[in-house]
Amino acid sequence: MSRSLAACQGALLLVDATKGVQAQTVANFWLAYEQELAVTAAINKVDLPHANVEGTLEQMGAIFDIEAADTLAISAKTGSGVPSLLSALIARTPPPPASAAAPLRVLLFDSWYDDYRGVLSLVQVLDGELRPDTELLSAASGAVYTVGSIEMMRPLGAVPLPSLGAGMVGCVA
Repeated sequence: MSRSLAACQGALLLVDATKGVQAQTVANFWLAYEQELAVTAAINKVDLPHANVEGTLEQMGAIFDIEAADTLAISAKTGSGVPSLLSALIARTPPPPASAAAPLRVLLFDSWYDDYRGVLSLVQVLDGELRPDTELLSAASGAVYTVGSIEMMRPLGAVPLPSLGAGMVGCVA
């Protein structure tokens, strides 16, 4: 989780109103806080009859020092409050501090091996522009790698891209 957060400028703190604040939520909040990410708080499942919205808001205030007025109430099931949450995420999350004019710098924050495509890496372009056939030098190992293809990961499948610009996150083969 901490490597993935390194490629972010903001985080969504989503707490279930029927369960309250969970241990994993606390741990992930502190990872985001330590990386100085803009945290947007939301409470989900507010539509359920057994939801303890007030108690959960009190927990969030005590544990995370988040004001109840700054916490958005949503129901992912019905869609209630979701448009406001998306707008708040855009408004509260700063853009990445990236420069297209600077030399290429890339942050690799996750990778895995695919039997058919080889090593796939999730990267954020910190500066510059990343294109296929670009040679990358690993700061850790000194090894040189050539970018084969670039794609944007989407829930319905990957979308091929001609390049990744400054501040963008994508998958590189």
